Amino acid sequence: MKLEVRNYGDNYVTVEAQKVRSTIKNVEEAKNLLSNLDNTVEVLKEFIKDFRVIKLDYSKVNDVEVDGIDTRDYPDFVDAFIAYATYNGIEMTDEQLEALNEDRDFVYSEVENHLY
Repeated sequence: MKLEVRNYGDNYVTVEAQKVRSTIKNVEEAKNLLSNLDNTVEVLKEFIKDFRVIKLDYSKVNDVEVDGIDTRDYPDFVDAFIAYATYNGIEMTDEQLEALNEDRDFVYSEVENHLY
């Protein structure tokens, strides 16, 4: 199988796969074929790892709604989370909210804003 990976910016990638038939004539050709496949797999792994990272400009996050606040858990509020927010005026997606909630310092700051 031949894979062609094209990166078109931060938002998506195109991977084209084609079946390739070839006769391997010697061990060196087999090693080259496997090496090329290993390289392609490594590129895809790195892309997937980077692709899942959502970078947010916190100055564009507004209209934050916090949920899961349990005052018995003061001062940690470990169950608190951002349930809703807008980013640059547009409702944030679940993926964006998930990334936002991974930043526990931001969540804690928003809990404080909500309570005080």
